[in-house]
Amino acid sequence: MTEFPLLCRSPYCRPADHGGPRRTERAWFCPVCVDRIRSQLEAIAAAWPDLQDSLGASERVSSAEQGHQKNGGKSHGTALNERVSDAMRAASLLVWAMTRILLDDYDEEGRVLPVPKVQDTPTLAAWLAKWHVGHFASHPGDNLALETLEDVRTAHRNVMAAAYPKGGRKVETGLPCDQHGTSTMGERVPCEGTMVAHVAPGMSWTPDLVCTVDPQHRLTPDVWQRPGWKRAHERMDPAGVRALVGRIKA
Repeated sequence: MTEFPLLCRSPYCRPADHGGPRRTERAWFCPVCVDRIRSQLEAIAAAWPDLQDSLGASERVSSAEQGHQKNGGKSHGTALNERVSDAMRAASLLVWAMTRILLDDYDEEGRVLPVPKVQDTPTLAAWLAKWHVGHFASHPGDNLALETLEDVRTAHRNVMAAAYPKGGRKVETGLPCDQHGTSTMGERVPCEGTMVAHVAPGMSWTPDLVCTVDPQHRLTPDVWQRPGWKRAHERMDPAGVRALVGRIKA
């Protein structure tokens, strides 16, 4: 039986000047650090549509523009394409590797692992976050746990940087999230988040509205731009909506 440490092994746990690492609960990491891994996987899943929008927009840069030099560097469209595609590729490799490890571990134990019917990166990332982070945080031997913590952290950082590049901003809409979450008791409760949009310079598409509490609560433009939907949600902040619809141009 694995003997877990009393204190969290994560190098990103509470620093020494704030009390030092927190206590663990039958895992290599404390509950706060385990939740951080979970939230990073959730954020990767939630950012995937924005990554796909960014990738599609950069791929539409004309061939005449591609490869042009600007201040000694590549054109904005080509650079964005490479940054986004690299982030998506690395995140996909991580998510599929974690899924493969789970399948192998279950197979060794003679158990069947139910996997989502839709098997793409965002679906599997959300599935791993919801059900299986604890498996990696308490895996026998600390190497896999520490590697997973680092790999998820790196993938999350790269995905966020690619999906929401520097110079972007968050636009508040003033609209409460109308979806539901789950309480610590497993009860269905109203979500307490509000809807925002992430807008970046040079965007040529209309962004989704994303909940500040659960990034998987998302409204696509074909929903929130409908006149009937807008009339039914007059709580939206007019200034925020104008900024959102106008978007920032490079």
